[in-house]
Amino acid sequence: MIHLSAFAKTMIFLVIVGCHSFFDCSAQDKIPSAHAVKIKIDTYVQQVMKKFELPGIAIAVARDGETIYMNAFGMRNVETKEALQTRHIFHMASVAKPFVAMAIVQLVEQKKMNLDEPLVKYLPYFKLADERYEKITIRQMLNHTSGMPDVIDYEWEKPQTDDGAAERYVRSLKKEKMIAAPGERYQYSNMAYDVLGDLIAKVSGKPFEVYMKENILNPLGMTESSFLLENIKKDLRTSPHIWKSKPVVSEIYPYNRFHAPSSTLNSNVVEMLHWAEANLQQGKPNGARLVSEANYALLVQPSVRLSEKTSIGLGWVLSEYRGLSTVEHSGDDLGYCCDFKLIPQKKIGIIVASNYELTPVSSILNSLIDILLGLDPEVPKKSVASYFRRIMEKDGIAAAKAAYHEWYKKAPGDYNFGPQALNSLGYRFIRKKEMAKALGVFLFNAELFPENSNVHDSLAEAYMVTGDSERAIEHYKKSLELNPANTQAIEMLKKLKEMKNDH
Repeated sequence: MIHLSAFAKTMIFLVIVGCHSFFDCSAQDKIPSAHAVKIKIDTYVQQVMKKFELPGIAIAVARDGETIYMNAFGMRNVETKEALQTRHIFHMASVAKPFVAMAIVQLVEQKKMNLDEPLVKYLPYFKLADERYEKITIRQMLNHTSGMPDVIDYEWEKPQTDDGAAERYVRSLKKEKMIAAPGERYQYSNMAYDVLGDLIAKVSGKPFEVYMKENILNPLGMTESSFLLENIKKDLRTSPHIWKSKPVVSEIYPYNRFHAPSSTLNSNVVEMLHWAEANLQQGKPNGARLVSEANYALLVQPSVRLSEKTSIGLGWVLSEYRGLSTVEHSGDDLGYCCDFKLIPQKKIGIIVASNYELTPVSSILNSLIDILLGLDPEVPKKSVASYFRRIMEKDGIAAAKAAYHEWYKKAPGDYNFGPQALNSLGYRFIRKKEMAKALGVFLFNAELFPENSNVHDSLAEAYMVTGDSERAIEHYKKSLELNPANTQAIEMLKKLKEMKNDH
């Protein structure tokens, strides 16, 4: 038997106690102070601003109910050169969707609707060119399993702004065909969320924007925020910036009233932290409860599993970063992009908003989390797509393709050369109705990644938009050959076959 002295026993006890609390203590020790966070974020963002030539970016971070960082960099408008401030308002794009989900759950809590009842029970004039539409439920619309297609043209250049815009939009969908049966699979749909806006209006008896203002924004103290553009003070608005060999002010602001639910929340980083606190407190910030804790749980429970680490809740994307669970939604539109993320375990909320459509907001946000965790942030890689587009706009697609290959040979580690980079660029051209450019980009992407199913799916979609059904069929078949689980390709091939039979 080994005999230990009293001192040795004491030391072993201290080691055991220390080991038992090691993770808590070390985690606490690693948390940087607010002052250290500010210095690191300021330095990091200035590096990113310079590398990517960003017009403007605003950031706010909350931890444990306190704002520990808030700052704005760059300009509100590159023509006027007015400095950007944290109170300035950004188009938040799809970050609007969790607000819509919150409103729906409020109305469920008031027993004015049921998540699992068909939409047509509440909007009898809703119709699609597919008999399956009658079975679409509200829950399926919230978690993107309704089978409804996505919006192709937001018509930002000819916005509708009157009170009847939402209902007219819903009634206009009668020629739209579904891409899957309700509940069959996940397919992101802005269209579904736009219809939910009209649902909120009809069930509540108030215009969508009024309901959102009275029941969500105002109770949270988000007094400068609105889904209705005319409510945003002109001296607070930012200008959208697009790429034309350099960031320039867009002549068009992304607003169309019937797309308000999916896309047109206008807010600033100051007030988005109020939204962060509301969610970190499970719907009860500062005593102003938006929904019960039980009903709030509906929003953040996994509803559709996308991968091992990512699920869809109701309006939210549920994922992980560095082993921490996250609740998030990003958004990008003409001239804007932003990302909003919560880390409930750490009581952290972060918003990154930019008035430039090519700002790598998601990479920036993840780097901010690294800083909060005491890690060194990485400056994002440049997107090859933005430089490809620069050459393409100036010298044509052939010159851009040659430059791409040259960049890849010289600096493969400096740029993001993955298939998604050019795919995203192609969709930007589709949204701007520049179909020749979109096809050029998608075709080149298919040359680079001939074995990528998604690349062929996107090329097929572009051909379909241009009316070239034969080539659309060819590439949907190729996509399906590479990935037999691509149910969208199956549905689109059915749709194309029906179109050919109709003719």
